[in-house]
Amino acid sequence: AIIGIISISYVSFWSCSSETEQQNPNETALQTTRSCTRTGSEPSKTCTGQTTCSLTPPINVAEIESYSEEPVNIIPLDNSIKSLKHHFNSNKDKVRFVALLSPNCGWCMKGAEAIRETVLDAYPNGDISVSIVWIDMLQGDNLELAQKHAPILNDFHVTHFYDADHLLGKSIAGILGGDGEIVWDIYLFYDKNTEWNAKPPLPTTYMHQLGPVYHPWIDQKHYYCGQDL
Repeated sequence: AIIGIISISYVSFWSCSSETEQQNPNETALQTTRSCTRTGSEPSKTCTGQTTCSLTPPINVAEIESYSEEPVNIIPLDNSIKSLKHHFNSNKDKVRFVALLSPNCGWCMKGAEAIRETVLDAYPNGDISVSIVWIDMLQGDNLELAQKHAPILNDFHVTHFYDADHLLGKSIAGILGGDGEIVWDIYLFYDKNTEWNAKPPLPTTYMHQLGPVYHPWIDQKHYYCGQDL
């Protein structure tokens, strides 16, 4: 178990079990190949990247949409992440939280529920700025689906973006040691006064749900996933 922190002075985020880390990576990869495909024979990169698709939680769209009937404004990151950078720096007097989520990923939506419950609901008057970046990673991901799932995080603390071209996903991967990779299903915390200059800043701390089979480059000490998400 782990407690993630976001200073208010720091918000408890979530506790997770990482029992799947004990699985045989080769066996898991074979399970994933057998049970998961995208549009062809290519193995699907599931949200955890190391469990079978049958373990991916379903997305309860009706429950998600019940959080808010108001349409959520999502800012497309077309050809540039400058709008996100400006938003980040304009809130440097606050604790910042950034998450990259695939709208068609069950584990990402579990992450969204955790953000809702342990950050937004727990600290409704918290001095915090939340940026949710919906990223096109799985079959079926698009801006329309992000619009359908965004109500779960419709809150005055939250600004939504859409990264169709993986601009932020590549940038964050680069600063975490994954040049040429794309990161997603990741949750990043930044202290007050952290500034974004030429590149996104290193987070104060972060968590992700990317297992080692498909994502060996990312630090698995920050991997947390499981029933307690």
